[in-house]
Amino acid sequence: MKIPQLKRVYLIIEILNDLEFHKTKDIQAKINDKMDANYCKSQIEKDLYWVKWNLDMENYQAGAEGIRLHEKIDFFERLKNYLQ
Repeated sequence: MKIPQLKRVYLIIEILNDLEFHKTKDIQAKINDKMDANYCKSQIEKDLYWVKWNLDMENYQAGAEGIRLHEKIDFFERLKNYLQ
């Protein structure tokens, strides 16, 4: 994992931690704004997939409304567990 991906993953979790529905395009726009870069939708989807499998994002709901968490994720604790 490289630093830009780590930053994107952190921002994704920060966005999703409000426990509201977010569409991938909305997440993409917020990340592009915060990082002053242009990441495509498929890159954000890959990052979401990485979070799901490597940081054990289990309690979420995905559908036509978007994606939302059922409980907040402690990014640094999950990352620490992943690195061990």
